[in-house]
Amino acid sequence: MTNITEQKDQPTSKKNLKTAIKQEVASAVKDITINIFNGLLEHQDETLAARGGQRSYKIYEEVERDTHIYAVLQKRKQAVIAREWVIKPLSDNANDKASAEFIDEQFKKLKLDEICRQLLDATLKGFSVAEIMWKRDGNNIVVDQIKSRNQERFVFDVDWQPRLLTLSHLLKGEELPKRKFMVHRFDAKDSNAYGLGLGSRLFWPALFKRKGIAYWLTHASKYASPTPVGELGPNVTSPEDQRKLLESLVNMTLSGAIVVPDGTKITALEGQKSGSDTYQDLCRFMDEQASTCVLGETLTTNVGKSGSRALGDVHDGVRCELADMDCDLLAATINETLLAWMCELNGIVAKPTFSWVSPEDEKAKIELNKSKAEFFGKMKENGYEPELPEQHFEVIFGNKWRKVEGAALPPFSDKKQKKPFSFSQDNIITPNDKADEIVNQLEQFNAASENIMIDHLKDLVDTTLKNGGDLVDVRDQLIDQFGQIDVEPMAEIMGQALILAELQGRHDVNEGE
Repeated sequence: MTNITEQKDQPTSKKNLKTAIKQEVASAVKDITINIFNGLLEHQDETLAARGGQRSYKIYEEVERDTHIYAVLQKRKQAVIAREWVIKPLSDNANDKASAEFIDEQFKKLKLDEICRQLLDATLKGFSVAEIMWKRDGNNIVVDQIKSRNQERFVFDVDWQPRLLTLSHLLKGEELPKRKFMVHRFDAKDSNAYGLGLGSRLFWPALFKRKGIAYWLTHASKYASPTPVGELGPNVTSPEDQRKLLESLVNMTLSGAIVVPDGTKITALEGQKSGSDTYQDLCRFMDEQASTCVLGETLTTNVGKSGSRALGDVHDGVRCELADMDCDLLAATINETLLAWMCELNGIVAKPTFSWVSPEDEKAKIELNKSKAEFFGKMKENGYEPELPEQHFEVIFGNKWRKVEGAALPPFSDKKQKKPFSFSQDNIITPNDKADEIVNQLEQFNAASENIMIDHLKDLVDTTLKNGGDLVDVRDQLIDQFGQIDVEPMAEIMGQALILAELQGRHDVNEGE
């Protein structure tokens, strides 16, 4: 009996990692499903290859000329560009924060919205290319300009590196310098370095819609101007007479008058108006297919026969999820190319990251700050505040805070809080109740003086208690303070009130009230 010894793979040491598992095995060079010619990858967009040639993107530009497709594509792009972006440091270290501030400053000097809009052209065509113009600014190397380039001018080798097609290198293309060209890809799978844009799917709805509109216009022309039909007499059968009658009918369509031989019968072949609904439904259906392809939904662009607010919110949520995906893909491209190269050229080791702020995160931040502000307000009303308010606010809310001199403070006690209105007799204000109006005006005028007086008394109480006094001492201090209160502001207000009351009374007598 043969002894079979079971051999098990021994665990590999971290220091002795095998070379085979570090290298790429199923690379593009070994891919049997694609064609590699002269070291270049072949485009795998079947629509582009069949309809426009491997490097002809003109058909996708024709697709974008459709008004509805252009609108939904712009809507998807704007969902990304409209968001705020942020540069986050690698850590809270001072050097890392300084590096992030440098990158943030350089990004703000760029026309980043326009650059991102051009890079998002990959959504339609599969990939987009932008060339970076560098310049020296003192001791730093910064970006001067970023220019978008035509996709038809580039091919990709087996390492996914772009090569520039020129008159002297029409087949293989020229090798490009490093840190020079940004390439953003959409739906780049497996060995397809060219990506697969939505144009491959939008081509057919755009084509069918264009054909449908052409037939629709022909139908409308037939309905607006019926086709004339001429019938010759039984004795007229020569081809020459038939040709003359046809020319006469054509002239009638253009000039509105003809001359025909006796016995010729002229009738009109009219189109049916109800047939236009078919063309309209076809075009609307193609628009809905385009909306579904680009936005993943239809209710934010096409209003159906029926719908609901809840369903609309669901559709808008799908659109926002696609926007999040586009933001993540474009942010990854910027981090791996522009931002990484800027750090390498300037000797920045702790590379920060670029990202967009989603609307949900922005709303959550606003709600969080609102709840924190309400909490601080309640603690302030109860007589508590942080030991170092300015530092505490900077930690909780961020940014730098300073106290505004002369800012209006709320009254110590709000005696006249508004109540919900009701139709009871007590809430009815009569036009002749002038006394209440005068009292309200005097209270508003006296609010500032009252607040000053109350604040002074509060400071007196706080000082007495901090010095070790008790409630009896507080009482004595308040009694002594009442004799020192300045009554001139109150006397002035009372005098103005008496004058106002006298004038109001004279006015009522003159008006006969």
